Amino acid sequence: MDQKKRGGARQGAGRKINSGQFGEKTKTIRIPSSKEKEIKEYIKGDFCFDVPIPYSNIYVSAGEPFSFEEDEKIFIDINKFMKNNHNTVAITVSGDSMIGLGIFDGDLALIKKNENPKSKDIVIAYVNGGYTLKQYVAENDSIFLKAHHPDVSDIQILPGSEITIFGVLKSIIRRYL
Repeated sequence: MDQKKRGGARQGAGRKINSGQFGEKTKTIRIPSSKEKEIKEYIKGDFCFDVPIPYSNIYVSAGEPFSFEEDEKIFIDINKFMKNNHNTVAITVSGDSMIGLGIFDGDLALIKKNENPKSKDIVIAYVNGGYTLKQYVAENDSIFLKAHHPDVSDIQILPGSEITIFGVLKSIIRRYL
């Protein structure tokens, strides 16, 4: 009896390399069905708006006042605004060491986890036994975490010191009450 071969690799079949949501090679993993929702929420990140926010496509002057008529409302999806938000978390800022850059106590910091910082990026770093929000500065073979408050000292990262970058600041949300 002659059986036809089924399955196996076929040239040109399947998803193209690096074309998925994450822009890199992915792997299939098996997880318990009972943990599927929890794991998807973790991968998705802690920050997710389920409700679109109304957006009026007008501009308001921060200088001299001018009049405008509100036109048709459209909606924005904050998840789409946050490019590749699957690894983004929202963390509340505590303290005033970054007020010179307009980051205040109580602000909501949207942090892209596990991203390599560039010099001058605002980061959350684990250093000296705790987490801090500072500007990451790398220049002249030295690294330091710069505070933007006259009463707060910068943190110099000495050779052999341990520093872990938790993530890079992508946006700030401030509530005015």
